[in-house]
Amino acid sequence: MQLLVALCLAYANAAYVPSPSKGCSGKAAELPVTAGAEPQQQTITIQDASQSQGSIDRTYYLQLPKDYNDSQPAMLITDLHGYYDTAEGQIGENRLAEYLRTAGVNAVFVAPEGSNDGGASESWNVDGNGLNTAAGPLGDICETDRSFWSKYKCYDSCTAGDNGCDAAKGCNSASCMDDKGFLTQLLDHLQDTYCLDVRHNHYTSISTGSLMVMSLVKAIPDRVASMVPVAGSVAGSHFLGFNKNPETKSPVAYMDIHGVQDNTVPANVTNGFHPKKQRAKGHCDEDASGYCAGPDGSAVSNDGFFYTPVPNITLTWAENNDCDFSGNAPYATSFDGADAKWQFSCNAPHGSCGGADVVQCTGAWDHTWAFCPYNEYPCANTDYAQLAVEFMAAHPKLA
Repeated sequence: MQLLVALCLAYANAAYVPSPSKGCSGKAAELPVTAGAEPQQQTITIQDASQSQGSIDRTYYLQLPKDYNDSQPAMLITDLHGYYDTAEGQIGENRLAEYLRTAGVNAVFVAPEGSNDGGASESWNVDGNGLNTAAGPLGDICETDRSFWSKYKCYDSCTAGDNGCDAAKGCNSASCMDDKGFLTQLLDHLQDTYCLDVRHNHYTSISTGSLMVMSLVKAIPDRVASMVPVAGSVAGSHFLGFNKNPETKSPVAYMDIHGVQDNTVPANVTNGFHPKKQRAKGHCDEDASGYCAGPDGSAVSNDGFFYTPVPNITLTWAENNDCDFSGNAPYATSFDGADAKWQFSCNAPHGSCGGADVVQCTGAWDHTWAFCPYNEYPCANTDYAQLAVEFMAAHPKLA
């Protein structure tokens, strides 16, 4: 019922007018996948200057709604996976695509595959990746001596890049391929090919995928209605020094979902690495509570990377969205009063934002989706999916 209410607010309200994409031709066209079926793998050739031939084939998974037609604009929801995962794996784990099918949401679902040219996992070339031992705007983005911390295998495109790559001494956790270009070109293709409402373009993600969403949306804020990044503050946690303002001022609704038990990408210092608890004294500077204290107030993850605390990031988007800073207030969702074990709550920390809400949701879980125990996949429920989709449906791009 709550989803239907949100959809009615976004679509049936007389004041709302969809903006059809080029793919809304009104003419029946052959579809590459069966409408209403589970996501199917697709391929797109994109331009990528990191490749010697100047281009590369990239893959993504596509799901069309059961009643898809090219005269009724659909929402577009893109879901980015994290490190040590794949697009196909995440589809089965978080059950977002399943929820869209079973709830009958008029939404095209897309799950792009991260880049990998010789590394240990598909990942995302986010702002700040590939610095190696070079400093970012506020200095190093990780503990560059990796003798204690996790070492990430070098990707070929980074080794060949200007900064090179040294797994033992440097901050590298993804390829140096043009993932931002991939996602932008993929968006162009989808809007040209399928009947989409360009005012309902939304992103969700987890872990490194969330860092990628933040990097992308800051480059194209005028093309994005909302984002719902997930996983213990990854919901927007940037590498230290990369919490910059969007390139163009354009409101983007923002729901940050993170678990307070997550120290893989921590929300703040007291969610981060604790040397005594980890039996790793002497490997970082500690604050008064015994947690690793990163430079400039950053949180230190359990693999020695420095992250901007979530409150700093919500502030950046509140300023972008012209929030009125009238004070912190509860933000109502369908899951208020959920099982007490989750300790779930959402708040609007910067007041009213004129229709482009900035929301922070927290709960008692680890580096995983809301209401879904870590490493117990597929999630036992579709609550995260419902929470995210209701927020998206209620937040079309402001005209």
